Amino acid sequence: MAIAGIGAALVAGAVVGGVSLADSANDDLSHGFPSHQAAASPSAEAVTGTLTAEQRKRLGTRAAVSSDGSVSVYAAVRDGDMVTFPVTLTNPSDAARVVEARIRVHASPHGQPVDLYQGAVDSGDLLAPNATLLTEISVQGAHSIRLEDLAVEIRQSAQGPT
Repeated sequence: MAIAGIGAALVAGAVVGGVSLADSANDDLSHGFPSHQAAASPSAEAVTGTLTAEQRKRLGTRAAVSSDGSVSVYAAVRDGDMVTFPVTLTNPSDAARVVEARIRVHASPHGQPVDLYQGAVDSGDLLAPNATLLTEISVQGAHSIRLEDLAVEIRQSAQGPT
């Protein structure tokens, strides 16, 4: 009898805890999807010189390009619940430098604006003149949004690429 009472108390506690957790999650989502802040640039692959025709073909069409052309974000690719955007960072100058920018991905499903991703990408080390770095950003929370409804913005840092 005592064991049954303990079991019932545990079940009731789990139900109450689950309801509290669900209410908390619903409260968070009622303010829009949480934006994903990138802690660091994603893994990257250096390319010497310019991209080959095959590499450009694999990247697809550009979704956004920075004002100086050094950062390009390409059309999104869905992989299960994750959406990824290929990104190229290119040093268009005559001297080695770090290429960096902030990227924002957003949409307006059902007329409600939602920020899905805000983060920075950078080359990490100095990029040689005309060198390109291939990388990607991953966006969570976009599984129910059509890829063509995702919008991308690129903003270079206040100082621009350094």
